[in-house]
Amino acid sequence: MQQQIINEPALWRYSDLASYLRVSEHKLRRDVMNRTIPFIKCGRSVRFDPEKIKQWLNANATEVMQ
Repeated sequence: MQQQIINEPALWRYSDLASYLRVSEHKLRRDVMNRTIPFIKCGRSVRFDPEKIKQWLNANATEVMQ
């Protein structure tokens, strides 16, 4: 029997996303509590899908006026 290796992106933790967005973990916890950022509950843990975060960023981006 042959095993298939599925190369799925890893889920991020608070610390991973905080580094990526350059914000505090406290702000992310508040965003999760207010449900303003996409997240996944794994039991009692909270994880973030990198693709969903990138889509969320693109959907909520504003253009800078010059």
